Amino acid sequence: MTGKNGAIPLTAEGIRRALDQTRSEEARKRYVESLREEVESCERRYRMPSASLRQALSDKKIRETLGVVEWADAYATLLSLSNGRKARMERSGGLPSRSSARAG
Repeated sequence: MTGKNGAIPLTAEGIRRALDQTRSEEARKRYVESLREEVESCERRYRMPSASLRQALSDKKIRETLGVVEWADAYATLLSLSNGRKARMERSGGLPSRSSARAG
């Protein structure tokens, strides 16, 4: 069930099919490769290995800009996926969960 232009419709079935497509090993490999390219691009731009990024931020050798935050996130995701973990669409960032937000 696709739209006229081949797009997957925004329905429960469409969302399920889109998620199923991203679970393929080939899609995972493409995603990991795109992360690797993004990380390498940032390393060239900032002339710094990703492994040094957190320390450079702590030492105030580099400013925390949106690009730097995206680099750090891409690097952390790449490391996680390289260690066999699954990609997550979102990370908990200190925001309350629904249950704790209701309780308060």
